[in-house]
Amino acid sequence: NVTIYEEHGKENQAWIINHDEKGYVTIKNVNSGLYLSVLNGTASNLSNIGQSNINGYASKWIVVSQNGGYKIVSALNTNYTIDLNGPSTKNGTNITLYKSNGQNNQTWIFEKYVSTREQIDAYAAENKSSISDGTYIIGTKMDTNCVMDVYGASGNSGANVTIYEEHGKENQAWII
Repeated sequence: NVTIYEEHGKENQAWIINHDEKGYVTIKNVNSGLYLSVLNGTASNLSNIGQSNINGYASKWIVVSQNGGYKIVSALNTNYTIDLNGPSTKNGTNITLYKSNGQNNQTWIFEKYVSTREQIDAYAAENKSSISDGTYIIGTKMDTNCVMDVYGASGNSGANVTIYEEHGKENQAWII
């Protein structure tokens, strides 16, 4: 089942929108790789909406502007649209197909999804010029005599990094 749920930013709430050569839209879930579909393949009131492998016109939609958002019309029959059953916005409320009525429970808002990785990449790019490339000793503002130190001057991956009094050896030098 596809249900309504409070936004939490995870991939199961993110969808990839694609148009085919005829203009139909497919809506693919980022997390599962499956498509938003009329599960029984029949355009009728309360037909369940879920995710499935691509299933012909049961997995195709026409997205139309409506009331400051969009209605998602079934390619099986343009009299039917995706409907928030109830209408209720309580977490877990089922999504169904229903005869188009122009109400807000059939009006959807599309927001550009930005993955956590994309957000972090943008943050890194914004701060790229904060420090120049070079070799540094990295100290703490709490005590300027203490710096990051590879414990025991180890050369092994997984060695612990601690704070230690500055002594000028290479296990306290870091290349940026």
